[in-house]
Amino acid sequence: MKLPQLPMFSPIASLGLIGLTICVLSMPSHAATVLVGFDTFPNATNNQTVNIAGFTGTLTNGVGSRGDGSTDGTYGTFGSGASTTTSPNGSVSIRNGTITLVLTNNSGTTYNLLAYYFDVTDKGSDNTPEDLALSISGGMWISRDGLSTWEQVTQGSQYPKVAGEGYFEDPVIWRTEVQYHLIVNNWHGRIAYHLRSKDGFHWKTDPGEAYTTDFAVSEDGGSEEWYKYERMRVLQDEHRRAIQANFAVIDFNKWEDKPNDIHSSKNISIPLTPGRLLTLDHEDKITDATPEVRVRIAAEPGFGPHQDIDLKSLRFGAPEEVNFGRGAALLRTEKAGKDLVVVFPGKGCGFADHNFAGKLLGKTSKGKLLFGYCRLPWVDYEEPMLTVRRPEAAVREGRIVLRIEVSNHASASEESELKIEADGMPPVSAPCPPLKSDAKTMVEVPLPEAYHPGQSHDLRITTGLDLQQPTVFVARGFELPKR
Repeated sequence: MKLPQLPMFSPIASLGLIGLTICVLSMPSHAATVLVGFDTFPNATNNQTVNIAGFTGTLTNGVGSRGDGSTDGTYGTFGSGASTTTSPNGSVSIRNGTITLVLTNNSGTTYNLLAYYFDVTDKGSDNTPEDLALSISGGMWISRDGLSTWEQVTQGSQYPKVAGEGYFEDPVIWRTEVQYHLIVNNWHGRIAYHLRSKDGFHWKTDPGEAYTTDFAVSEDGGSEEWYKYERMRVLQDEHRRAIQANFAVIDFNKWEDKPNDIHSSKNISIPLTPGRLLTLDHEDKITDATPEVRVRIAAEPGFGPHQDIDLKSLRFGAPEEVNFGRGAALLRTEKAGKDLVVVFPGKGCGFADHNFAGKLLGKTSKGKLLFGYCRLPWVDYEEPMLTVRRPEAAVREGRIVLRIEVSNHASASEESELKIEADGMPPVSAPCPPLKSDAKTMVEVPLPEAYHPGQSHDLRITTGLDLQQPTVFVARGFELPKR
């Protein structure tokens, strides 16, 4: 039987170009430091010796902040016998093992174990964070070098907002020359989803499913019925394109799988169609009024764009358009040596302000899947990443003042604006000074008299208002101080 291939236009087949392999479940042999996140850990006490993920260590309480930035006077650390460090932010350093975080409460309230599985990828820029990580719960983290403090920079989960989102597991991230890719599996529904990101912080979910239990079909039409696909990892080629997906599979419900029965689990590999190498030759934003859009398709060993493309099948534009059979149709082609330039009208491309990649979709001359992504020249791919922590509040001369720590985790920022909103209250804006990469500042914001002392609000704090993808932090149940 021939090697299996993915069905035409399967979302997983159009994942993209590059990617860096991820360290899953364990860190390198040197120590790493992370800020804590937390949930409920029953019956934990101060200085209690506990065993977590095979490591025995001491649980320690202190004063710090939650992983979501709110403060309640608690943090916890866990050491595996190697060097363990703590800080007012709540951090833990563990050698040679899965980084596992625990939080407990000095006042007697108990919290739960929360393990983070780090997928480390090189962001590859001199002025941006070196390492990006995704926790199993869907939060994005960064570190300067993988050894310095890991800090959570997004609030809540980045996973798709779908029914059963609490069952997500096995996330895998890789970065292409165009964008980041994320696949996450819903083990309960046996469905996986594909997300894309310009910067690794803000994610958008592609429609449809990345893979299901019936997506792998052989070229001769045959298939093997695996009950579940999990633990996806990808292999890249010299152009950093995803060319192979590896899965753990089982042919039966694993909870009912018994020793010495007829069922089994295996690791399988499925070849992926690599995305074509594309370059968009158009500096200004493409609109319906743009007369022509030129996309260069690079020739490669085993692929000649002059003879290997069904030209009539091609569509180009925003992924949200071409994924549904829309997009711009081909006007003409031009030779560029072994490469091919395909020309489309601007009308029908459908690019909006939120788009950061263009997509080419069609068939090869043999009826196989052909696709590729390209960067949009008018989009800034190295924008700052400004985030805030939960504010502190004080009363000065009868007026409430918020103190908000602002951090920049990516490229240097210019002077910007910070906006605070609450339901039923007038919005408030404040200037934020320029910040270098990996720098912090404290911004003080006087609140209008409408914000009465002693009231509680859900404060929405937006940073990067002038960027393509602003960041919103919600300080839920924020109680204003009394006079």
